[in-house]
Parts: sequence; structure tokens; C-alpha cells
Amino acid sequence: MQIRSVKSPIKSWIGVIKVCETANKFELQIKLAKQQLKPIKLQISQQETSEKYKTVDSNQKT
Repeated sequence: MQIRSVKSPIKSWIGVIKVCETANKFELQIKLAKQQLKPIKLQISQQETSEKYKTVDSNQKT
């Protein structure tokens, strides 16, 4: 009985450690994404405006 009670918390701790490692990796990815986000946002807004103008042009032609 004692061996089982010792084994199960060790497994849960390993799981917690793995979760923390993945969370740290995600945090690093999020930081990198935030640094790269500003130029991406500009590109997206430019694409959206160009698409809007394209649809307006096609509507005017027809």
C-alpha cells in the first residue's frame, strides 16, 4: 500500500513538470509571436483594403 501511495504522486509530479515545460515553451512562442505580430498586422490590413477595393472595382465594372 505504501509503495503505491509513493508511486502515484511521483507520476503526477512528472505530469505537472511536463505541463510546466510545455507552458514555458508556449510562453516563449507567444513572446516571439508578439514581437512578429506588428508587421503581420500591417500586412493583413493592407491585404484587406486591397481586397475591398478589388470587390468595389469588380462591382463597378459589371
